[in-house]
Amino acid sequence: MNKKRWITLWMMILMMALVSGCAPQPSGEQSSEEAQEQTYTSQIYASFYPVYMMARPILKDVPGLELNCLVQPQDGCLRSYSLSDWDARLAAGADGLILAGEGLESFESWALALGESGPAVMRVYDGVELLGERVDADVSDEEINHFEGLNPWAWLSVDGARTMAESIAGMLSELDPDYAQMYEENFSAFSQELDALVEQMDEVMSGYQYQEVVLMHEGLEYMAQELGLNSVLTIEREPGEQTEGDDLTDLIEKINESGAKLLLVEKQIPTAFKRALEEAGFHLALIDTFSTHSAAAPEDDYQTTMLENVRQIVQASQGLPAGEFVDEPEETVAEPTDAAQDETNEDSAAQDDAAESGAAQDEVV
Repeated sequence: MNKKRWITLWMMILMMALVSGCAPQPSGEQSSEEAQEQTYTSQIYASFYPVYMMARPILKDVPGLELNCLVQPQDGCLRSYSLSDWDARLAAGADGLILAGEGLESFESWALALGESGPAVMRVYDGVELLGERVDADVSDEEINHFEGLNPWAWLSVDGARTMAESIAGMLSELDPDYAQMYEENFSAFSQELDALVEQMDEVMSGYQYQEVVLMHEGLEYMAQELGLNSVLTIEREPGEQTEGDDLTDLIEKINESGAKLLLVEKQIPTAFKRALEEAGFHLALIDTFSTHSAAAPEDDYQTTMLENVRQIVQASQGLPAGEFVDEPEETVAEPTDAAQDETNEDSAAQDDAAESGAAQDEVV
């Protein structure tokens, strides 16, 4: 077992205290070794800010643990990040490392390879149901396209965030049973905050004009599904990626073919690309995916940001009356119901009787 793992820390302290008892210290005084052990704080690192954001409320006020965010804010795709030498040094020297897993961290295999000499590694997505399909285990990480396999952006739905927080609380409760109740209580409190957030989001969404939407970021599939948006197209592109020239022309044509005019894009979309889409007549909702946030963000960062994301969607939809860009349904001949068919038969019979009666009268005349 990893000698640094915080779950053994208190046992180590107790054993050292017993050993040091062979050489009694004067009352009220401590050896330097005892003082160091009693003041030691285990360093826990979360890979990216979204993982840190879900772990922070769970580790809140737990003694002897300090939570840090390993990787600094990123403009591009988190999955494309390569661990720097500095970050690798921090991660290797940590007591615990919290990863999302399922492809979010390109350095996951490196962290697991550290073994007993490295930190205790936790994978938040173990046992968690994600969008997408799992890639064949025989396929190497280098061969996997970012848009294949499971979608690791679960925090972009409140349900996904809740599941992540619950997973973290469960793992920590098993690894650190002395504070299991505290982890569970912290999760319960955070879950209640998420319940309140859902109510606020529902209230804001009441002003949404129900339009077909195009998603310009794979993670927004979680948000669209949770909000009940009519997503007709997802564009496979890297966050923060510039699109221009023929690629831009083709993209605009593809979006036009979808019939949608409302686009959900990441907040850090390049300015020139954003302008080109707006000039093409599209309405853009700028969505904050949290990848550019830092650990200095306030504790309610998730709630305030998600609420602002919903406001962005509603605001972007305002110039688009419901149904304006929905394709007109094809004209079809409705199949008659049984009751309607009976009425039709009765009418036909009555017409036939009238015709026969008229013919008989003509013969009499």
